Amino acid sequence: MQSIVEVEAESPGVADEAWWTAGNGGLAPVPREDNAYYLGRQSARESNARSYPRRLPLALKQGRGIHVEDADGRRYIDCLAGAGALALGHHHPVVVEAIQQLLADGTPFQTLDLTTPVKDAFVEELFACLPPDFAANARIQFCGPSGADAWRRR
Repeated sequence: MQSIVEVEAESPGVADEAWWTAGNGGLAPVPREDNAYYLGRQSARESNARSYPRRLPLALKQGRGIHVEDADGRRYIDCLAGAGALALGHHHPVVVEAIQQLLADGTPFQTLDLTTPVKDAFVEELFACLPPDFAANARIQFCGPSGADAWRRR
């Protein structure tokens, strides 16, 4: 059984108080339900290099398909799409299934530029889509955690 308790915030200047839920062997923060709360915390913790929150003062809470919902309950069409990384939208069932399978199999992910059988299969499939003359001399560079780890052949 869980309960809600009020405690003093441990980070001065971030918030006067925080709500916490007790359960599962410890305390966990209970999310506030408004954009202002999250944007204030972001401003106190992150550098001024961030740009999107200046023009789009939103705290996104959920995403499904092409839609996102902010902490105030307003729905939007996500025209940013993760700066292009979400071509299939938020929580696409094929992507969710692939990630769940990756986790269930214990496959390592975020291996930087170390190879894995899954990464090798992804590169093979990608090169198979290229014109043969181009693919013969092509090289690929993984710049960081790319999501390719979750790819799997159907």
